Amino acid sequence: ANGHVKFKNSYNRVHVHVTGNCMEWRQDQTSQGGGYLSTDVFVDIAEQTWHANLNVVNAFAPLFERILEIPVVWHKGRATGEVHICMSKGDSFPSIHGQLDVKGLGFQILDAPSSFSEIVATLSFRGQRVFLHNASGWFGDVPVETSGDFGLNPEDGEFHLMCQVPSVEVNALMKSVKMKPLMFPVAGAVTAVFNCQGPLDAPVFVGSGIVSRKSLSVSGMPPSAASEAVIQNKEAGAVAAFDHIPFSHVSANFTFNLDNC
Repeated sequence: ANGHVKFKNSYNRVHVHVTGNCMEWRQDQTSQGGGYLSTDVFVDIAEQTWHANLNVVNAFAPLFERILEIPVVWHKGRATGEVHICMSKGDSFPSIHGQLDVKGLGFQILDAPSSFSEIVATLSFRGQRVFLHNASGWFGDVPVETSGDFGLNPEDGEFHLMCQVPSVEVNALMKSVKMKPLMFPVAGAVTAVFNCQGPLDAPVFVGSGIVSRKSLSVSGMPPSAASEAVIQNKEAGAVAAFDHIPFSHVSANFTFNLDNC
């Protein structure tokens, strides 16, 4: 790392400039390292304000956990972009502006039933909110495409996200949300559209799902009486089954929160 510190106005104003390569943590080091960081921090002691400009290239995403205290544990991923962070006297949480392009992002929302992984997205920071653009990845074993925004301030931040699930095997979905097992086996694939709304530590998922007519291979279904019913009645249009009963169409509305886990 390289940099300098400058003092002005009888040491009431401080400017810190640092550039260098970051280090990874919470995992074995890779050939990519922790990425490049260039930052300028300006502090006005008399006015009790500060702001910082961060420019990162291929930065190790979990490093941001040391910058922002939000109820998320970061596992992996890379980020490139520039953000501006500022706070004034009386603020309890900083305002952030800028944009980051992330890839391979993996993180766990505290108390959520599964982790997010392989997330690719553009994050636009506006004050204390983050807006997601072209976001896609996985939630447990469920493929997810997401748009919307969420707050960063853990005191009053909320989710306002719209999510689409293109197609997923129903048992993989139930496992990912840690849904209690049903009395009888089920088989089939579903598509879903749902909203994630509410506080950061207690989001509520509300949406609808429909049995997908997308062909699901036999190997993609866990062996059970339900999967046998789908296979045996496939020519008749069966795409799902509950126990021994095949269905050609099923849809449902649902509400889910972290208390269900």
